[in-house]
Order: sequence, then C-alpha cells, then structure tokens
Amino acid sequence: MKEGNDKEVKGELSIGLISSRFSLEGPIVKDKTSFIISGRRTYLDILAQPFIKIANKNDEYGNTTAGYYFYDLNAKVNHKFSEKSRLYFSSYMGRDKAYSKDDNYYVTDHIRYDNKDEMGIGWGNITSALRWNYVFGPKLFSNTTLTFSNYNFDVKEEYRTTNTKTGKYSEDYFKYISGIKDYTAKIDFDYYPGGGHEVKFGASNIWHQFKPGVNHEKNGSAFDVESAPQDTIYGNADISGMEFSAFIEDNFDISPRLKLNYGLHFRCSMFNKPITCHFNHVHR
Repeated sequence: MKEGNDKEVKGELSIGLISSRFSLEGPIVKDKTSFIISGRRTYLDILAQPFIKIANKNDEYGNTTAGYYFYDLNAKVNHKFSEKSRLYFSSYMGRDKAYSKDDNYYVTDHIRYDNKDEMGIGWGNITSALRWNYVFGPKLFSNTTLTFSNYNFDVKEEYRTTNTKTGKYSEDYFKYISGIKDYTAKIDFDYYPGGGHEVKFGASNIWHQFKPGVNHEKNGSAFDVESAPQDTIYGNADISGMEFSAFIEDNFDISPRLKLNYGLHFRCSMFNKPITCHFNHVHR
C-alpha cells in the first residue's frame, strides 16, 4: 500500500457505472506521521432492483428483491521515529454478499397469511498488520511484524409464515458458519556483508484457529399449537494449531553469470496432535 502523504491532505473520488471508490491521505503529524484510507463498493444490486420489480409487476401478492455486491476498506498509518526506525499499521476489511428476499401473502378462509422467504451467502476477510522497520546500519536492517487475519463464510435461509389474525407463525431457519483465524508474530533480518553476499534470516510463529463449520437450525410452532420453536446448534469442534519456523539463506553472486542460493529451514507444527518438526536444507 501507499505510505500516505505526510505533508498535505489529498483525496480522490471515482464514480462508475457499477462501483465507486475513494481515497484520502494526509499528515497526522507533519513530516512524521501520515495516514491513508480508501474504499470501494459495487452497487449492481441497487441498479438491478427496478428491473426486478418490472419482472414481477404482475405479482400483486408479493415483492421480490435480489442482488450481489462487495465492498472493501483499506487503512494505513505510518510513523517515523527517526531515519532508522519506522512503524506501520495497516488494516483491510472486505466482504461479498449475494442475497434474495421474497415477501408475499395468501388468503384462506378470510384469514391472511404473510410469507417471508430470505436466502443469503456471504464471505469476507479482516486482516491487520503492525510492522516495525529498524535500520541497524548500512549492512543490516530488520522487520518485526504482528498480524491478525479472520476469514468467515456463512449461508443463511429463513422461511416464515404468519397468521395475521392470531399472530402465530411457522418458521424454518438454517444458518451455516465457518471460518479461519490466524495470529502471527515474525522477525526478519537482511544482512549485506559484501563480497556478493545477501543474507536473510528470521523466525515466525503462527497460531491457527479453524472453525470447520457450525449449523444453526430452528423449527417453529404450528399455527394452532402453543409450542416453543426447536432451536438446534451442531457441527464440528474447533481445531487449533501452531506453526513455528526459522530460516537462514544466502544469495551469493559468484560471477555476473553465476549465482548460488543456499540455506536452511526449520519448522515445527502441532494441530491437536503431537508436535512434528522438519529440518530442510536447500541450494540452487
């Protein structure tokens, strides 16, 4: 992402046929701290509504809407402690959504029954990173990073019929939710000792939280029976995992026509099981 202007505030706005976007950047503390924020959204779902209404104009007992859209938002703050030390914080949020809604009614024995049928599917990400860049000298600098990410996916369907005279209703509801969360800490070093060598080394640790899937179901009462809806939640248990890795490698320019890359990589992982470790060496 761009660093953000640390001298003056600037903004951009773009309006298109199916989407619009904006960005705003500027200084928080001039020449030291800057920000940038940007976002976009599609509105094809909004533009499609008049056409959907035309297609259903002969349906005097109902109203149907449907659509798809996505949006995302980016933000970043950059602070300069000194010429050797900088701190960055960035965040991203985005989501896609497809949906349909159908509201209608029917009359039986002079009693009106309202129907509501709603379906949707959505998925999205939230991720954030805090990074500290430090220059030890002309030959060595480092990046220390903390990150968080959260992905989720859900499917929903709801159907309800209501007796407008008694207020009683019958309901069928289903929702499925799954997702993945990651928490990461890592540090990387770049070292240039000279003589054609470019050495990189570092370590990282990732904590995973997997949500394989949870189902939520409801079955409502009948119109003429006083009974509580049956509410059931079931699904797979969450899975946790840990991954630790460390590495060192060297890119060595032997000559203008010959380059050698060699290194070592160590990794340990644990996913609700005994820990397993791998040690690899590579050269090219």
